Amino acid sequence: MVFFSVGVVEARLCAVRHGDWLVGYLRMVDEQTVPVVGMTISVRTRRDVVIADSERFLAAARAAYRDLYPEVSEESAAENVRDVYDAVHILLDRYGRLAADASETLGPRGLDRPDGLVPAGEVQQVVLGDPMTLQDYGCFLPGDPFALPTEAGIWLSDSSGGSAEQA
Repeated sequence: MVFFSVGVVEARLCAVRHGDWLVGYLRMVDEQTVPVVGMTISVRTRRDVVIADSERFLAAARAAYRDLYPEVSEESAAENVRDVYDAVHILLDRYGRLAADASETLGPRGLDRPDGLVPAGEVQQVVLGDPMTLQDYGCFLPGDPFALPTEAGIWLSDSSGGSAEQA
C-alpha cells in the first residue's frame, strides 16, 4: 500500500495480485464506507475481446456447446452455434466469460490463442446504494440496466484506477 498527497487530498493506492497481474485502485484516506443492512452493492463489469481468428472462435464455441451437451454431434453443434451471438452466449454459459483464461493471458493483439480471441481489457465499477436491484424490476428491466443511478448519495468507485466520486 502506498500513501501519497496531492495538494490537501491524501489518497491510498491499494494493490491486489490477480494471477500474474497487479491490479490497483485509489481510495481517499478519510473515505470509509461502513456496510449496513439493506445496502445494495452493484458491480458493473466490462470485458473486451477482439476476434483474431473467426474459425477458431466458432470452433471453440462449438466445443463449449458439446461440453455443455455431450450427447450432441459435431453437426448439431455447428447448426446451433452459427453466429457471434450464439458463440458468445455459449462461451458465457460454459466458462462465465468469453476468454476463460483472460486474466492470465493479457497481451498484445495478435496473441495466438486456441479460441481465436485476444483479451482487450477489463474494468469493473462498484456502485453502492442503487435504489433498485435487478430483481426489483421483475421481468421488465429498465431501458439501460447499466446506467448509473442519478440520486444524490450514490458513491462510485472505479477499479480501473480512478478515484471515488459522489454522483
